[in-house]
Amino acid sequence: MAKKSAQPSRRPVSRRDFLAVGGLSVVGFPAAERAAKLRAQLGRGPKTVVLVVMNGGASALETFDPKPTAAKESRGPYRAIETAVSGVFLSETLPRLAERARRFSLVRSVYHSAAPIHETGLQLLQGGTLGSRKGPGSAFGTRMPQTESLSDETTVPAYVVTPARLHLDPAQAFPADGPGAEGGFAPAIVRDGIVEAAEAPPRTVYAERFDKLPYEIQEAYGHTSFGRRLWNARQLVEYGASWVTVNLFETLNGHATWDAHGAGSAPGTLQDYGRTLCPQFDRAMSGFLDDLQSTGLWNDCLVVCTGEMGRAPRINRTAGRDHWTRCWSALIAGGSVPGGQVIGQSDSRCAEVADHPVPLQELSQAAFRAATGAPTETPEGASPSALAAVGL
Repeated sequence: MAKKSAQPSRRPVSRRDFLAVGGLSVVGFPAAERAAKLRAQLGRGPKTVVLVVMNGGASALETFDPKPTAAKESRGPYRAIETAVSGVFLSETLPRLAERARRFSLVRSVYHSAAPIHETGLQLLQGGTLGSRKGPGSAFGTRMPQTESLSDETTVPAYVVTPARLHLDPAQAFPADGPGAEGGFAPAIVRDGIVEAAEAPPRTVYAERFDKLPYEIQEAYGHTSFGRRLWNARQLVEYGASWVTVNLFETLNGHATWDAHGAGSAPGTLQDYGRTLCPQFDRAMSGFLDDLQSTGLWNDCLVVCTGEMGRAPRINRTAGRDHWTRCWSALIAGGSVPGGQVIGQSDSRCAEVADHPVPLQELSQAAFRAATGAPTETPEGASPSALAAVGL
């Protein structure tokens, strides 16, 4: 793709501008070749996978795949803006990420064919299969190798979740001897800067409390739960955890949520994307990516960010979008992934995948392969060259 200045204008994109470039940029084999060369130069894959789950299912139209030329009932209340990559646009709700578009790649053709409910998507994303009783992430997180300890007194669990998922008691959600403990152990849980291992014997490492950090760090991540959790994840990358799952948000009751069905049905409408969710996410994710790069952890960490589903292409009567599993987006960064690429394409309303389909479970399977070199099954319907185009 053509290069442009590192600081985009962030001006709204007109219908003419959007149509002129098609609103997308699909990667091809040159990107795959570049990624393969980079991985060869590094001599290994990433040491850590950070899976950022946008719990509830974020709308692609209000985040990573705006459709300014769609009809009003589809395109939503926000404009598309230019990014640091020519021809790639984001929603105006994500101005900081727009400035950093050369650092990450987008997948705009994620889907799954199971029931459009949270549980199926979370199983596919974090467990790889349906119909199992495994805890979130157990199919991948608990199979990651244990890393070396920082010292004789400190051991970081291989698999960490921050925080516990959707109003579940961590002890019940991840029983150490239950079906979720593949490989004999369950994930650790992060609360208030403390990593609590759910296995025996206990393994605990104390992270710095976010509210005790220098002001500039707190400001970079944002003084929010989003920022705090991604800061915890950054520390765990440095400490050597192998797989970190970050849940944003973890609850629906009394909190803003990506699961914005609209007024009266869930505590959120599409207006909450612009007022609360996206500003917090935009700052926290941007701060996280900046931190990984400035601290030299970029090549050691592969970041995969998506929800367990997307949102419907048509806005409902209560200013929300209902569940949708036929097309949405993901962000991937770090490791050997080249930035500034777009994999796949949605249709004009973000209702269906137009090309290069990527089944939801393939995102975590590809991350697992990149980090371990271990083979995984390619999901039915996956395009063999889709994620390979960015070295996964």
